[in-house]
Amino acid sequence: MVTIGVLRSKHWRWATDFNEPVTSMNGKTARNCFSGMWCLLFVSLFPFTTAIAQSPVKIIFDTDMGSDCDDAGAMALLHALADLGEVEILASIFSSRGDAGDNQYGPGVLDAIQTYYGRPSLPIGANRGGDVGDPKVRYLKQIGNHPEIYGHDVIKTSDVPDMVDLYRKTLADNEDHSVVILTVGHPIALVHLLRSKADSHSDLSGTDLVRKKVSRWVATGYSESSPAKNCNFVKQGMSEYLDELLENWPTDFYMSGSGKTVVTGAKLQATPKSNPVREAYRLWLKNWVREKPKRDGKNRSSWDQIGTLFAIRGTNGPFSITSKGSVQHTSRGIFWDSSENNPKHFRVNMTVTDQEMARLVEALMIVPPAM
Repeated sequence: MVTIGVLRSKHWRWATDFNEPVTSMNGKTARNCFSGMWCLLFVSLFPFTTAIAQSPVKIIFDTDMGSDCDDAGAMALLHALADLGEVEILASIFSSRGDAGDNQYGPGVLDAIQTYYGRPSLPIGANRGGDVGDPKVRYLKQIGNHPEIYGHDVIKTSDVPDMVDLYRKTLADNEDHSVVILTVGHPIALVHLLRSKADSHSDLSGTDLVRKKVSRWVATGYSESSPAKNCNFVKQGMSEYLDELLENWPTDFYMSGSGKTVVTGAKLQATPKSNPVREAYRLWLKNWVREKPKRDGKNRSSWDQIGTLFAIRGTNGPFSITSKGSVQHTSRGIFWDSSENNPKHFRVNMTVTDQEMARLVEALMIVPPAM
């Protein structure tokens, strides 16, 4: 028997073995994984304990798609776990400034990926302006502006609701303390969500709505003890908003910083050319030959996939949690301060080797769509 489990708590529960039925979002048993070669692949790849939740984790996926390719890899992993019944994707948010240039095609890439995985109707929200976001994106227009290739119908930021409006609607429509917010990019949308006022979706303020509906916020960022100017939390205009966000966020906050030395992506070359995640990696890696000193040109770091995996599977598998300390921000950057405790801050740690994590992540990234 292969044991699969997660932390027994208000957030995660145990499953015992592959014989337990795991239901997908539409209530059907996720047969595609637990049959044939993919079942054999999972069992052979993961000799260490992994995790599967009995009830799907409800997630809002918030990304700065385009500033790197691991965002696309995280979406592949997210949808693979949705096919296994481990997660219910409530909405996707494109949080980078999307009012001009290639960033306006960010929602198109989200829709292309969701369409590829059989979920074309998942709601998408976007940052319609603002001053936070990476202006140097390498694949948004090449994918988002080509519905004739990828079959999606959302193209630009102007085609989708404002990100805060979708956040408020999604939270209001779900049960109390049931939603996990996962940010794999600049968490600027959360700043504006907390600032938001009562509207047609809810009579609550943004802060009260988050406190009522969100169980936890999981972010990919930086969790080392020495300060650094992390891309997601400090660079591209985010720094001036960060203190406000850290001070006012009302729920538990988990910071995942692992992934730099966990490299994945090369095996996407074996997936269909109609796979927009494959294309994102191909373009980012300059046709799979982008190389830097001490870096494999056919792979990329896996920060966002690791944060996504933790948001869904929790601990007691490839992760542990440090509860003593807090995320701090100074002029030198952000860091994990073990001497300054915040009971709502948690650091996420890997408990397997880089190679084992890479095998787990990449296997999920290349699972064919089940829908």
